[in-house]
Amino acid sequence: MLMWFLGTGLVVISTSTAAKATDPNVIVDEVQAMVARSWPLAPDIWPGADFDAQSAVLLFEDRAVEVTTAGRRELDRSTIDRLAPAVRDWMFFFADVAERRAVVIQLDAAMIGAPSPIFPGDTEPARRIFRLATHEKFHDFQMRSRWVAPRTNGFAEYPITATWSSMRGHLYDAMYRALAHPAERDRHLRQASSWYQAFAEAYGRETEMASQEIIEGMAQYAELQLLAAADIADPADRDARIRESLRYVFPWHAGLQPNFTRGHGYQTYLLGSLAGALLEMTQQHWQTEVVAGRSPLDVLLSLHPDTGNIDPVPEIDASNQALVEILNSERSEHLQPVLDLYMDSTASRLLIPSPYRLPPDPRLIEAVEDARKETNRRLTGEFRGKDSPPLMGSMVGGYIVGDGYLLVRNRAMVGGAAEAEFSIVLHPNEFLLDGERLLLASDSLEGEFTVNVRVDPVGRWILEPISASDSGASAR
Repeated sequence: MLMWFLGTGLVVISTSTAAKATDPNVIVDEVQAMVARSWPLAPDIWPGADFDAQSAVLLFEDRAVEVTTAGRRELDRSTIDRLAPAVRDWMFFFADVAERRAVVIQLDAAMIGAPSPIFPGDTEPARRIFRLATHEKFHDFQMRSRWVAPRTNGFAEYPITATWSSMRGHLYDAMYRALAHPAERDRHLRQASSWYQAFAEAYGRETEMASQEIIEGMAQYAELQLLAAADIADPADRDARIRESLRYVFPWHAGLQPNFTRGHGYQTYLLGSLAGALLEMTQQHWQTEVVAGRSPLDVLLSLHPDTGNIDPVPEIDASNQALVEILNSERSEHLQPVLDLYMDSTASRLLIPSPYRLPPDPRLIEAVEDARKETNRRLTGEFRGKDSPPLMGSMVGGYIVGDGYLLVRNRAMVGGAAEAEFSIVLHPNEFLLDGERLLLASDSLEGEFTVNVRVDPVGRWILEPISASDSGASAR
């Protein structure tokens, strides 16, 4: 017997029912039925999004099954395997398969882990696979259609201030109320506009949020609209589809607030898709502006002048503050020692090219994958704070550096994602310098390569890798 706690209720599913739900053949049949009902309507959801002639290819055991609006068929698995990414444990990729544009999904990988934090009731495997296929299919459409989206690098705060995430939580709450209470829609949207304007004044309007509201928010919007089309009696009934889609949008509650407080991730899915639903109910041809690079929130809220007043909801602020304190404690344990060492005028620094630009060392693939198993995802990505340099959190990678190699296991570094150079602040007991040869040995760093050594004006050693060609020339 399997049990899930959903909200305040308990859902009990018999073992036989659960086994049937996870049978790959049952999943394929159910996904195909949903695809057949909904994907032909993709152009109605978004002009130009033609999914009718495309496919999802589902991999399980030694089989590959193509799912289209017309049915399902077996494909040669070896043909698909030759197209797969050259990494272990991938979940999906895009490819042209059997003369169709396909999203290829490994069923086992896609069903691992808990349901999405923005869709907590999503426990049925077939629905999870359908939603993943539809969401990623829309991303492929966005890329191939060359959508415009302002590109800036996402980051999380450290130390976290409560204001940023509180504003976003209140913005979501006001927008949801506008969706849930049509008679008071304008009032709630004017309130949302006030929060949106206050956020823009504090943090700027063209943030990385705008990009993700366009890309992820609209993919989430399309996903939920097509899910609703699959769930109703007449998928072509637009009004029924919109009403059904509202069942997948939740009011603000404490369980949602982590999406706003833990950085910038899922909140853009929530806010963008919410804006899309409201625009679909009230405006025509709004998609054109979004494709051109305007956030759906900006399109929507510009139509509803702000009230000039913001009215905080105590429950949102209290939930957010509690999360801020927990996250600051967690981030401090990982990031603060690096900042303290960086500010130490005596600590040596290893300057390396951005790891995003370093060539991977194929000999270190297994070690990198082992290190990633220990990664705390809440400590990954870029962190910024007032009066401190940008930091990259839990970095993992194995690289060719100069005439040697560097293995990084969940180590924080000083530098931003877009910067050309990163600084690794070294503890005295984790490196040895033998002339120009640097040896690194600690839990988070391992490597050996030739470096140029200099002393900066305050007396710190600055170590920089020498390219393999320069190293060879100096040896001759």
